[in-house]
Amino acid sequence: METTLLTEQFARTLAAVDVAAAEAYALHAPLLIDYVNRKMRQHPLIGQMLGPNALEVMYDNHTNHAEFMLAQFRLKSAGTLHETLIWVFHSYVKRGFAADYFPTALNAWMDAIRQYLDAHSAGVIGPVYQLMLDVYPDMFQLSQAAQPCYQTDAAFQEPFQRYLQALLVPDITGAVRVAEEFIQSVWDIPVWYEQIILPSMYEIGRLWAEGEIAVGQEHIATAITQRIMSMYYPMILELPRNRGTVLVTASPDALHEIGARMVADILEMHGWDVYYTGADTPEASLLKLLQQHPARFICISTTLASSLRRTGALIAAIRAAKLAPEVHIIVGGQAYLHEPNLWKWVGADGFAGSAIDMVRYLQDYHQ
Repeated sequence: METTLLTEQFARTLAAVDVAAAEAYALHAPLLIDYVNRKMRQHPLIGQMLGPNALEVMYDNHTNHAEFMLAQFRLKSAGTLHETLIWVFHSYVKRGFAADYFPTALNAWMDAIRQYLDAHSAGVIGPVYQLMLDVYPDMFQLSQAAQPCYQTDAAFQEPFQRYLQALLVPDITGAVRVAEEFIQSVWDIPVWYEQIILPSMYEIGRLWAEGEIAVGQEHIATAITQRIMSMYYPMILELPRNRGTVLVTASPDALHEIGARMVADILEMHGWDVYYTGADTPEASLLKLLQQHPARFICISTTLASSLRRTGALIAAIRAAKLAPEVHIIVGGQAYLHEPNLWKWVGADGFAGSAIDMVRYLQDYHQ
């Protein structure tokens, strides 16, 4: 089945899920998750379906699934649902899950929905799960193709490969050496971010998802990259900042912060005074910071689609605080990759697809 047709089918079924059904799913999510956990745990072939993975991995997957599906019932982003399912099928199999785990789990979710949701909610949410089950063979086949990864330009392949290998060893001395050779002036930093760090971290994430490296290796690679970014931050501090104040943060509950940090650094390079909060900043703390240090713009980076619901709640809380001056909110990140117009759903004022796009957006708006 063609990808476009699959996406259209998801769009039709998601469109039928109204607010009442989505809220019923949210209210009963703990019961749904517990039911699916028990049903799968009791399956006679569960050991074969999980492969080398522990039950706890499956439990975490089911919790993440419920959060993700709830976001889709509210967002109705068929493209995000379609692409995420393909990624899940691909990465889970690479990490040892058997192909028949997915239809077995989807059937368990359908049983849970029938048991715990009211007739109306089950009647509109059930077809979404039934469609995922019906098209599973086609989507699974699509998922087994090599997954695309962020590409660096040909001119930067050599330093990119050396840096990536240093992260995988891990060899912080080697990684620093590549950076020292590449960064000769402060204006090399954005190119370093875009052409070396970004594709390297995408590749590290892909290798982890496919089970080729452990989560500890991913964390070390991230830590090395953050330490190298810190090495060159003093160069950025020497530049003038006279355009105004921007607060840069990651979505609530987000643990991925390198993208947001790149945005903060590059905005500072272009004259903005930036408050950067890092990952997983509590909403109350962020609002207090904005009251103490008013900002004209807020940039929020979101990596996972499952975080979009909380991003929308954060934006609503900022609006409700009636800050003075009124803030202009721009969002970006991987969560918007397959459907950029999601920025409207979360209540933002605009969207930027990259750090450089964010600079252009603020410059155009500020003029």
